[in-house]
Amino acid sequence: MTSVKKAIGTATAVTATLMLAACGTGGEIEAGQAAVVDGVVITEADLQESTSQLNTVLGQPITPATALQTAITAPSIEKAFTDAGVLISDEALVAELQGSGVPTPNDITIDVARVIRYTTVLQDPALRPAPRALR
Repeated sequence: MTSVKKAIGTATAVTATLMLAACGTGGEIEAGQAAVVDGVVITEADLQESTSQLNTVLGQPITPATALQTAITAPSIEKAFTDAGVLISDEALVAELQGSGVPTPNDITIDVARVIRYTTVLQDPALRPAPRALR
């Protein structure tokens, strides 16, 4: 459990930092591109497809902006959790998405689904660190 609590602390800090940094896209945006992150192009078409796929499986709608922001932060959040020994495989996510009505989830959909799963870990009260007493 200690490694999960460490991952929670790290992921929380990384998420806050990346949400501030997400305003910068890391490259020039051309027509048809939603973002360029570390040289990787996220197209508007892929983002729209992912948003549609996610809205098929989520209980509440997700906007393209939220999907994009989540996809941008996904690699750092995944690294924090995997460094702490918490891994959610692509295979498990794809199987879950396929079972929920998305036969061929794209990479953005998989990344967002992974962040949602890690968020579930963050929200589990049994895994949260105990609050420190104020001095």
